[in-house]
Amino acid sequence: MNSAPQTTNAHQDDLSVYKLFYKLEEIDPLTCDEGTAPGIDFWPDAISACVMHITPALAQQWLERNVKNRSLKKRHLHELVSVLENNHWRLNGESICFSKHGELLDGQHRLHAIEKSGIAAAAIVVFGVDNGVMRTYDQGSKRTTADHLNINGEKHYVNLGAALRLLYMWSTEQFHKDGPKFSPDQETLENLLQEHPKLRESIQFGNKARRFINVANGAVLHFLFRRTQYVMNSDKETPAADHFFNKLTTGENITKQDSVYRLREALLVNQTSKKLNSVQVRAMTIKAWNLFAQGKKRGCIHWDPAEEPFPQIHGLDEETEQ
Repeated sequence: MNSAPQTTNAHQDDLSVYKLFYKLEEIDPLTCDEGTAPGIDFWPDAISACVMHITPALAQQWLERNVKNRSLKKRHLHELVSVLENNHWRLNGESICFSKHGELLDGQHRLHAIEKSGIAAAAIVVFGVDNGVMRTYDQGSKRTTADHLNINGEKHYVNLGAALRLLYMWSTEQFHKDGPKFSPDQETLENLLQEHPKLRESIQFGNKARRFINVANGAVLHFLFRRTQYVMNSDKETPAADHFFNKLTTGENITKQDSVYRLREALLVNQTSKKLNSVQVRAMTIKAWNLFAQGKKRGCIHWDPAEEPFPQIHGLDEETEQ
């Protein structure tokens, strides 16, 4: 175990910082367990920081000092718990901050997540911050999925980010909803892209069909339709999903009896009426695909959530859907 840090000239007459670090290092912060959470009796006037392994017991102890803070956001808390449970927590430089008087200024959601999940995590902890700085927290622009994809050098990163979130909804059986109940963390989405790299190709089909359906919806549906491995009798080299989207985009080689034609007309009307939401468009596209893939001309593509469940994609068996 490392010895306590030496005091500097600036603190020769004020041992509060020294005592604070000494107090923390009485128990190795990287190995302490829930029953030996270190106590903090000295709160320094000067800002100081260290990396600590925060156990659920220590998180609970520190939350008792959360006397003035914003209301807890349950959605954000659930997202952080998910990060911990999926082992996606990273020591990324974000800190938990205490004031000169020992009040918790920043980090309540992270501490609540550690306590709720029962999983310890490492974080930078800053002590001795002026109470008045709380108003300056959380003013920066949060990095979006698109920002991360752009940094990683991905093309079409905005649409790819939206498509990944939608594919996550499909993988978690939320495809019939407007949005996920809880947002996935960035690492989950990056892992999803690694598992399904061909989603990048589907972005191109979604982009071409954007006149009728938004790019993310189109891309994910094309990706899923491709996974059915349907082909046309007239062209066994090209996936039927490609033919379906090409016909939807161009309107070529279709008749009024074709499901693609009826879908195309309905989506053209929706451009001005805006009566169909994204879930309805998604459902109608699936119904049109199911007819197209089975070579059927007759069949309704209209979908009303009050009258029928969300349609399943024909050809995606249980093994393929995993």
